[in-house]
Amino acid sequence: MTNPSSDVINNGSEGPMAPRDPVAKRSELYILHESMIEATLRPNGTFSQEIYLEGRLVDKARMAGNVSDEDILELLKSSSGFRRLVHSIGISVQAHEEEVTQVHFTLEHRGSNNSGSRMSMSCPADGSETLLILDDYESSLDDDVLAKFVFEFDRVGAMATTTVVFYLNDGYQVPELVNDSPVEFESQAYREMIKKSLMSPGNNKRLKAAIEKAKEASLSRSLTLAARLPRAQVQFRFIAIVTLIVLMSSLSKCSHHRMAVRSN
Repeated sequence: MTNPSSDVINNGSEGPMAPRDPVAKRSELYILHESMIEATLRPNGTFSQEIYLEGRLVDKARMAGNVSDEDILELLKSSSGFRRLVHSIGISVQAHEEEVTQVHFTLEHRGSNNSGSRMSMSCPADGSETLLILDDYESSLDDDVLAKFVFEFDRVGAMATTTVVFYLNDGYQVPELVNDSPVEFESQAYREMIKKSLMSPGNNKRLKAAIEKAKEASLSRSLTLAARLPRAQVQFRFIAIVTLIVLMSSLSKCSHHRMAVRSN
C-alpha cells in the first residue's frame, strides 16, 4: 500500500470514516458512477487503478454528474476552485471477490515542479460509503489542478465497482442524479400498463389497400419500362436467360452423373 507518510493527512490518521449516505442534504456531483476498476502492476510495485482527472474532470462532471452550470465547471478546473466548491468526497467500492476487503483511495493534486498534495484514506470494499472531508486535509500552495484518483489493491487483477461523489458546499447546487430502475417486463404491473396503453386496435384495411396499390404501380412501371426497351435488347436478354437455364441444366446432369459413377 501507499506509504502514509507521503500523504497529506490529518493528525497522522488515514482519514475519517462515516456511515453510508452521511451528507444526504448536500448537493451531489457524481464523478464516477458504478465504474469498473481493476488493479494493474505499477512501476513502483503497487497494484492499482488510476483515473486521470487533469483535463478530463470537467467532462466527467458533465457526463456522470449531468452538470451544465459553467460556473461550477470552471471551479473544477483548479485545485483552489475545487476546495471552494467541494465539502467532502464520498467513495464507495464494491469488490467483485470476497477476499478483497480494503481498497486504498488517493486523490492527487498536481503542482509546479511535480509537486502537489495527496489526500488518502482506506475504504472498505463492501459497497458502503466512506467520507473524505476536505477540511481534514492540509492543502499545498503548489496545488494547481486535480491530477488523478488512485485505487490501490493488495494484488494484481483484483476488480471492483466504484462510485465517487463530490458533496458540494452550501450555496452550490447541481441537478440530482436519478437512477432509473430496470424494467421488469414479466411483471403483472408492466403487463397492466401495456394493456391500458392500447387505446384501440385500429383498422388496417386502408393500409392493406395502399400496399396493394403500391404493388400494382410497381408492376405497371416494370411492364412499361420493358415495353420501352429496344427490341434488340429484349431479344438479347431473352437469349441470355435461356442460355443460363441450359447451362444450369447441364451442370445438374453432370453432377448426377458423377454421383452415379461414385456409387458404382
